[in-house]
Amino acid sequence: MNREEFSTLVTTTLEEVVRFAEEKAAQKLPRKFVFQWLGRANSRIMDNIVERVVERVFIDEEHIYPCVDLGVADLLEDGSLLIVGNVSGHAPRPFGRNWTGREGPFVPIVGISFLNKMAGVQDDFSPDRPFHFITADMSKARTPWYIRPHIPRLSGKLRDDLSAITPSTDADLTYWPCAARMKDGTVLICVYVVPEGPYIRHWGVYPQQDRGKSYISLSDVGAFAESPGRLPARFADKLYKSGESGMGYTIFTVVFADGSRQAYVTGGAVDFIRYPEGKGPTDVIDVLPHEGRNAEPVSSPEYYWCLFSD
Repeated sequence: MNREEFSTLVTTTLEEVVRFAEEKAAQKLPRKFVFQWLGRANSRIMDNIVERVVERVFIDEEHIYPCVDLGVADLLEDGSLLIVGNVSGHAPRPFGRNWTGREGPFVPIVGISFLNKMAGVQDDFSPDRPFHFITADMSKARTPWYIRPHIPRLSGKLRDDLSAITPSTDADLTYWPCAARMKDGTVLICVYVVPEGPYIRHWGVYPQQDRGKSYISLSDVGAFAESPGRLPARFADKLYKSGESGMGYTIFTVVFADGSRQAYVTGGAVDFIRYPEGKGPTDVIDVLPHEGRNAEPVSSPEYYWCLFSD
């Protein structure tokens, strides 16, 4: 799917999410829109909404974010509908079906606070607070935002394991990119071990409440060790300091000791890569931030999040 076709899809999806909201609210709604990505740092978009959504979700024909919640969150005082969006943490990939079976990345949603408001119940929406919503295939609301699950503390053994692993740093957030041996004997090569508080300040929602992230509980982990799939910390730090290549994605090129190069595209977390056959972390001699858009970048491998209580 090319960019023009994707823009058409966004236009038709915006109409679809309004019709879904009309169905649930049992009333006709205006077609005057304001748009906002969920999160504290995101401002409202008044103009060129389709193009702004395309810019966020569509990188190129082979790299499209595969899961994007999109729907009505509020009816504003000026009669405009506030439509909100949220892009999951999945790496970009070619156009296809999303987790609901729909063609394309979009999942129509409608906010519970909006439905309450339409029913005469005061329930003000704010993108800074938990956002409760329903989708077309759900019979009740789900609560993906900031309801605190149980987060275990590190045991002495696991703390010792982490002390042997060099973390990477993204602003105030420290990552320990590890391999994890689970208590049932399973070994996971790519696991981010992260303190709870900084994680929530950075990402805004617990990973076990986010469809876009895979999660393991610290209570199920037997040991942590160095991961053969991570970038050395100094190179990951260089990428974090360079910032994203676009909204929600990072493109970079890894330079290896034999002179070869490989381009990669990831989301906001950059530590794990798919190494070429025969290569590993000790072969990396440099990373080139924001380089490799036209070099068929490779997506990141599947990874898991594991939070520990501060």
